[in-house]
Amino acid sequence: MYVPSGIFVGVSMFGKAFLAATAFVAVTAPANAAVNLVTNGSFEQSSFSVNSNYAGFEFSVQSGNSTAVTGWSATGPDANEQGINFYYNDVASATTKTIFNRYGDQNAKLATSFTGSSPDGGNFVGFDSDHVGDGAGAYNANFGQVITGLDTSKTYTLKFYWAATQLQNRHGPTTDRYIYSLGGDTRTTATFALPDQGFVGWKTVYAKFSPTSSTETLNFMAFGTPAGLPPFVLLDGVSLSVPEPAQWALMLLGFGAMGMASRRRRRSTTVYA
Repeated sequence: MYVPSGIFVGVSMFGKAFLAATAFVAVTAPANAAVNLVTNGSFEQSSFSVNSNYAGFEFSVQSGNSTAVTGWSATGPDANEQGINFYYNDVASATTKTIFNRYGDQNAKLATSFTGSSPDGGNFVGFDSDHVGDGAGAYNANFGQVITGLDTSKTYTLKFYWAATQLQNRHGPTTDRYIYSLGGDTRTTATFALPDQGFVGWKTVYAKFSPTSSTETLNFMAFGTPAGLPPFVLLDGVSLSVPEPAQWALMLLGFGAMGMASRRRRRSTTVYA
């Protein structure tokens, strides 16, 4: 089969252009990746530390560590400020080591049915979700941070991982869920029912939010029953971002170039066979 050199060069040049386009996609895609507006959403940073005898520490208004998780703040649910929140930095020991806490409770450990870290890996936080308490006030604190740089013309995707479990110092069946919000837009997760000392594995939540202001508060509150057990929930891998359309445009450009190159190659073979 005779193929004029000019045609061969043309196809070759188009192939080079295609390779250049796909290389451009590969190089620029990471740069155009969606930006997470949440500070320390994986909870790897904190301003408080404890020795290796503990799996982590309590952070709350009464413990004096309400802002110890970098970028986040915990506020009590009522005037008595009884919110109880735990930060786990020794995940492997969460069922065998207690949390450094204001009560000196050596049994503040996760249920032995707890099976490990979230899909995000690393540290995570946990919350007493008892919204009634024992008469001294509720225990489910607000946990949130102020998000800036929001664009009111865009829709944002909130993603997080959560799980429901119980502490070893409490017994009985429980129910658990999260109430979460961005600004005045409030949502709730599904409600999980747990047996005594149970563990519901990590779940992924995606939610779409359209902010009404450039600055809004992202907030989480655990909500469970019954009073006094307490029900307990975990949280990790929080992100808020807008998918970048530039990534998809570059991919479509690459696919289009590949299709055109294929058509030119077939046409050259038919004409000059």
